[in-house]
Amino acid sequence: MISKFWMAIIGVIALAIGAGVVLGPSTLGMNWSVPGTVSNEQIGNLTQKITMLEQKLDQISKDVMNDAAETSDEIKDDMNVLEVQVKRLSDQVDDLKEKLDKATVSSTVLSAQLNKSEYQPGDTLTLSGTGVPSKSAKISLLGIDRLVISESSATADSNGNFQYSTALSKSYASGEYSIKISQEGKVIERSFRIGAGGTSTPPVQPPTTQTSSSQGITISADKTQYARGDRVVVSGKTDPDVWIDVDVYDSNKVQLVRTATRSDGSGNYRYDYTLPSNAVLGNYEIKVTLGNKQANVGFSVVASTSGSTQTSSSSGSVTITTDKTQYSRDSLMKISGKAPAKSKVTITVDPPSGDDMLLTTTASDAGTYTTFLAIKEDAVTGSWKINVEADSYVSNATVQVI
Repeated sequence: MISKFWMAIIGVIALAIGAGVVLGPSTLGMNWSVPGTVSNEQIGNLTQKITMLEQKLDQISKDVMNDAAETSDEIKDDMNVLEVQVKRLSDQVDDLKEKLDKATVSSTVLSAQLNKSEYQPGDTLTLSGTGVPSKSAKISLLGIDRLVISESSATADSNGNFQYSTALSKSYASGEYSIKISQEGKVIERSFRIGAGGTSTPPVQPPTTQTSSSQGITISADKTQYARGDRVVVSGKTDPDVWIDVDVYDSNKVQLVRTATRSDGSGNYRYDYTLPSNAVLGNYEIKVTLGNKQANVGFSVVASTSGSTQTSSSSGSVTITTDKTQYSRDSLMKISGKAPAKSKVTITVDPPSGDDMLLTTTASDAGTYTTFLAIKEDAVTGSWKINVEADSYVSNATVQVI
């Protein structure tokens, strides 16, 4: 009869040969490698083989230990050598499992989608996605200024599916926001818009001196002159329920934006564009196109529309600056300043009556922050107080809404 010892040796050899067939070793010494491209089926097969190897290794170890008291010293020495080989094989199984984990990550596509493309302040945003099973995904909400507003996480289930929901603050200004999803070194981003409140398709603005039309489409801007950081609101009328191409050009005729907006059931449409803080000064143009129908409107960008900037006195290492001292209803207020690097900045806007509005952002590595507040069409007029707090430092300013 063959002793358990020799059965163990035969088992290890058979196991090595079997592993070589499945895993492709370069030698019988178990120098395994995982191919650069691994399918889900291959990963499943290799995982099953690892489980089988671990079970057999455990049984071999038990057999060796059981025979240890019954064999000669020479056999015991051989068994010690076998134990070392079993341990080495176990280590290589662990190494293979680590490689399989990496292969699983590299072969998994991170994807996500939002339940809507546009929200109103106070709405619930829901994100659904797929990624690496049983791994956590970091989820960051980025504001208009691309600074992080909030961070959270969601863990994928055994099938790789995950979901995240958050209520959007009623104090969030209208504009373009995004959600950044990071998992196991992979990063994707999904953009969305927050409107100014009310219906998703705001009413057409009354025409200003800047109005243009062609057969079947019209366009108008809410003002003829804007400062850097202002929101430009264009609106018009065309066919109902159609997509309209929108192009924005600066004073050098450089195309800044190429996008589209949709008209409502009555043919009304609206598009908002926020001028960057470093916008080129001069004459701009916004062009709308629907098939062979086209209209355009012009406006100018100046250094300041009010001639002055409101800056508060600072306390400690926090300052606050607004781009103007006086704002009209349905305009955009830019709030910026200095704060401790990477600190959370909380901004409270207190109108003469009604609820306070709360904004949060994060200071940059350089210790600066910028955010925006949309002043609604029905906003209360009068003196608005703005309070900024970061790391126990406080600063404030006052502006007028007319």
